[in-house]
Amino acid sequence: MKKNFLLMTLLLTMCIMGKAQIGINQNSPMANLDIKASVTPTFAEGLLIPKVSVSLLDAMSSRYNQDLDGVLVNVTQITNSTDSKTIDIKNVGFYYYDQPQSKWKRTDVNLGNGSFTPNIIKMAVSKNTKWSNYVNYNYFEFYEDGSFNSTINMPAPNVFANKTIYLRNNAGGNLMLDCTDKTDFPDTINPDNSVTQNIGLGGLLSYSLYGSSAIQAYSDGNRWYLMSGQKTF
Repeated sequence: MKKNFLLMTLLLTMCIMGKAQIGINQNSPMANLDIKASVTPTFAEGLLIPKVSVSLLDAMSSRYNQDLDGVLVNVTQITNSTDSKTIDIKNVGFYYYDQPQSKWKRTDVNLGNGSFTPNIIKMAVSKNTKWSNYVNYNYFEFYEDGSFNSTINMPAPNVFANKTIYLRNNAGGNLMLDCTDKTDFPDTINPDNSVTQNIGLGGLLSYSLYGSSAIQAYSDGNRWYLMSGQKTF
């Protein structure tokens, strides 16, 4: 019996090596790995990606090289990064390893796909807006309420993480968008996908928005990206 089992195992291994294809619930795999769902709901279907923490990825950093370019993990625990490869991991989710940049990158970042649906709210111009109260909106139209304010505070990127917002100046005169730090300031995405950080004149963290003009910006949770609209400092 033991010899028969070993023989069957050897034959199966040779078959897999010869075809270089593996089928699960599938007799004729159409790719290297072809998984077909079972017809009876006896267990949960799906592919379970390894769950890791940032600290574990840091500990394994030296193991991720060119051979592991594109490997996928599910980050379920955020800890302070101690390695340059994990420095951009700020939220839980799926990440893949980008060897050319030696960075872990999130798989679900969407920098705008043309499907923006506005949820509009009109707001008085104020530099003390508590943006966390407005996370269900994405289109902000600012008007003058008689107080002659001309400055609004740009929301922090983590408030609208993985979202696109639209800011429109309907107050008549120019508006200034003040930022607390550089990550609050909309960066420009260049045609080659590189990013240029927009800093105002003299290094001031402010952004001038002319009357009746607007900008559209996307946040990945860490910083803002200018998607369209006016770019005046």
